[in-house]
Amino acid sequence: MMMESSNNDTPPELETCATTESVELVPTPPADHPQQRIMSHPTEDSTVTSKPRSTKASVDGDDYCSSEVSSSNSHNGSCGYHQAPTTSDGILQMIDHTPSTHTQHRKTEGVFPIWTRMTDSMHHYITRFVVTLAVTAASRPRTVISAVILMSLALVGTGLFTNFHINVEETEIYAPFNSIPQYHMEWRDDVDKSGFLPSTRVTTIAIHANGANILGKEPMERVFTALDTVRNISGYKDICADGDYYDTLHDEFTCRIIGATRFWYHDTQLFYEQAKTEDDVIQTLSQTEYPPGIPADHEYVLGTLQRQENNGHGNGTITYVPAYFVYILLSIKEDKTELFELDVVEQLSKLQSAWDKEEGNILQLEFFAERSFSDEFTRAIEEDMFLVPVGFIMMAGFTCVVFFQSDRVQSRSGLGVGSVTTIAMSLMSGFGILFICGVPYTSMTTILPFIVFGVGLDDTFIIMGSYLRTDNTLDTVERVRLTMEDVGTSITTTTVTTMTAFILGLTSSVPAIYWLCLCAFPTIFIDFIYQITFFVAIVVLDEERIKQNREDICCCAKRPDVQLDGTSTDEINNQAASVGVVVQERHIADRIMASYAKFLMRPVVKGIVIVMFAYFFALCVYRTTMLTQEFDVTDLFPIGSYATDVLDAIQTYQERSLQVEIYFRDVNQSDPVIQSQMLEFVDQIAELPPFGEGPPVCWVRDFQTMRDSEYFSVVADLTFEEQVAFALEIPEIKEAYGMDIVHENGNISASRCIIVMRNSFLDAVDDQISVLNDQRAVTDAFPINQGRPVGSEAFFTFNQIYLMWEFYNIAVAELITTTVTSIVAVSIVALVFIPHWSALFFIVPMVAIVYIDLLGTMQVAGLHINAVTYVCLVISIGLIVDFLLHINLRYYESTFKTRDGKVKDTLETMGSSILLGGLSTFLGVIPLAFSSSTILRTVFTSLVSMVVLGVAHGLVLLPVVLSVIGPYDDVREDSSRRSFKKSVSTSFGGSIKQEAGYTFEVDSSDGGSPVKELKESSSETSSSQLA
Repeated sequence: MMMESSNNDTPPELETCATTESVELVPTPPADHPQQRIMSHPTEDSTVTSKPRSTKASVDGDDYCSSEVSSSNSHNGSCGYHQAPTTSDGILQMIDHTPSTHTQHRKTEGVFPIWTRMTDSMHHYITRFVVTLAVTAASRPRTVISAVILMSLALVGTGLFTNFHINVEETEIYAPFNSIPQYHMEWRDDVDKSGFLPSTRVTTIAIHANGANILGKEPMERVFTALDTVRNISGYKDICADGDYYDTLHDEFTCRIIGATRFWYHDTQLFYEQAKTEDDVIQTLSQTEYPPGIPADHEYVLGTLQRQENNGHGNGTITYVPAYFVYILLSIKEDKTELFELDVVEQLSKLQSAWDKEEGNILQLEFFAERSFSDEFTRAIEEDMFLVPVGFIMMAGFTCVVFFQSDRVQSRSGLGVGSVTTIAMSLMSGFGILFICGVPYTSMTTILPFIVFGVGLDDTFIIMGSYLRTDNTLDTVERVRLTMEDVGTSITTTTVTTMTAFILGLTSSVPAIYWLCLCAFPTIFIDFIYQITFFVAIVVLDEERIKQNREDICCCAKRPDVQLDGTSTDEINNQAASVGVVVQERHIADRIMASYAKFLMRPVVKGIVIVMFAYFFALCVYRTTMLTQEFDVTDLFPIGSYATDVLDAIQTYQERSLQVEIYFRDVNQSDPVIQSQMLEFVDQIAELPPFGEGPPVCWVRDFQTMRDSEYFSVVADLTFEEQVAFALEIPEIKEAYGMDIVHENGNISASRCIIVMRNSFLDAVDDQISVLNDQRAVTDAFPINQGRPVGSEAFFTFNQIYLMWEFYNIAVAELITTTVTSIVAVSIVALVFIPHWSALFFIVPMVAIVYIDLLGTMQVAGLHINAVTYVCLVISIGLIVDFLLHINLRYYESTFKTRDGKVKDTLETMGSSILLGGLSTFLGVIPLAFSSSTILRTVFTSLVSMVVLGVAHGLVLLPVVLSVIGPYDDVREDSSRRSFKKSVSTSFGGSIKQEAGYTFEVDSSDGGSPVKELKESSSETSSSQLA
């Protein structure tokens, strides 16, 4: 009887197994034959058919030999399997011969022979490296597991107890390295260089009634109550003893206080003595100067107030006050001030609670200490920290479900725990090393575990999918070797490309990006090493458990090994092995993917896919053009944070709240010409739209005004330096200007004026960038700054918020540069690893398409370009490329001759692993949706978008594109896959095994059930019987 193939799509390495010669049918085995013994114990959901070993099966139009080809006998045309060596010498032989046995299967050298041979050589060494580590781990599983656990614990423990620290300072996390504002801040804060006193720590108090008019005596009494609450806290006098403010009323130096209370010298007793009626308070507050003649900035302390007209000048009696603001400038005394601020927050919280409970009270108290930002930022991290282990548990649970089977022995749910443990060990090792090196932990670092889990679980499913496709009658170490030969290049390639994307992230000038990438790329490499060692060792121990007939998870429980007829399980397994029966699991994901592959390859479906993805891409391109930059610092706080309330109050009730400092240095400020230039610079800054008016207090302007007064004659004969020294001896003048002038005997080395910016110009990021660039343009163009190095300007403006604005200023350009560079670099790496030159024309466009789709999806989801989404977009390249490269690499490795055949083979062998990896990552980030801060909810939306788009393009669009225009005539088989092509293989089993003249087809959806039925079949059996 003759058997002819239905087409010519036989994989080349299996052609030696096919035959067109007559085949002698094997008779039905006698009753005492082991196969009949197996038949006597049928179970449900398993089918076995026997066929002559030379049968050539056709599945979905692609013909291939249904037996397994071994690396040892594939040269002689037989279809046997390789017996695993059992000695240590044999293990070395397995490693030594890995890359060399299938060079005869090369069909062509391709368009560039030298490059082709180079990639072959690279694959050779990659496979050798991976197989060496994996086989070594498989040979000594307990040693490897113990060593990794001890090393991981030692590294993370050392890191936590040495240099571990959390950095939540916004200006340090997001301010670009070596930016101009950073140079200015370093100079200002260095007392030896600038001469200015150390910056104070500001505590802000706001009292309002949701916009109602609170002008009057009672609200003012509440302001003093809140102020006294702070001043009566133990330690206040000690901290303020070295303050720069001289209290003339009490004849002492103390902390400077800015607020309406200054009209009464911040003295509660004086207030009650002078403010007898409502009118007394209103008239006092309406004065343009604090006593005894210091200019008052009403908008800064009373918000957007309203006045009666006074001869057309609008400086008459105040009629409306929306809020009172008090700023307490605490001196910095090592850790004492920060500890004192804890008490401030606690006491003001109690006062706030008491006011809220007070019947009939409409006044609301809001407050914000200097440490409130870091405290609330840290609280957001700590409150959300539990979400990380919850995500891990969900990932572990999903992985356990994936490997679960109803047969408690054949079930491998324990590997789900093992896979998560593997990734957890890599995180512990990676973080431990980085903590030891002093890399800080930031809110952005919280994203990293989810990235590593996504990458790690992908590798887990791919490794296990390949492992379960191997012959389960082989020695476990041999199965590990075959597994790594099959997928070693694939997981190495994706690891290298992901690492490359993060390494390029190190070029970022943003500390948050730099630190995240610095943590990510070594951790991902460690995870890769642990996957092929630690996880492999766990797989080996799990295989030992199965062979010992012990139950999954509860491995101490051993299932009775006696069947219904008294035959032991071991005996039946041996009988099955003697005739080559391979009972393999066929997972539901594999069955779905097999059906899906057939469905996707229908011409109509391909057309629909291309049209839908083209429409979606066009929509995302349009949406991407609508992306804007927007960031609210309150997004970093937990929902309901007290810090959010006071910042909202400032934004709502103050028109001018941001004080910008105008600095003068390294010039002779006693020179009238220089003073004129100083005034000109102040005027040019004041003319910018955000300011609109000059500074309320500016020493160089006000000193010139004094020269025109009648009192100047007293000091007219003195030099300018002597005039300055004399003036600063007057308490009122010192209070107004003392902090802004650095002098020694009147010789001014540095000085500053304070100008206030309108809030309306701070609402949008574009406006903030414009303010930054406009003031910089004035600074750069000013003559006295010409020729000076960047950051060494003689005249400049500064506010700490400039550091954040600098991030916005460079974010878009740097994001574009980083994205383009990452795509190009990842594509080059992929081109080197993927064995065909045409891979470049699929990788680059596909990554770009997914990236644009991601931008459009984020815009639709209501996200903006800010510090958080910026980080997510930078890391997205490393995640997106994983989904695409696995499909691309497997397509090019496939030995089927038609495009559709190669795509089906790719999806059936790799599809379910990618799908399960995507699902596990998706489940792992779901807890972030319940975060108490906007920042992690933004991360959730970004990561979910990455995973969904990556999986959709990797499993839907890319296969369709490859099936239409993918290469198919210049295909070689990579040496890493030479050892075992399956007849019908999917990611999690369901293979056909031939031996001793029979083919046993196993379809066990029940999870490893014993063989149900054994049939003898002729060589004319149709391919549908094998499907």
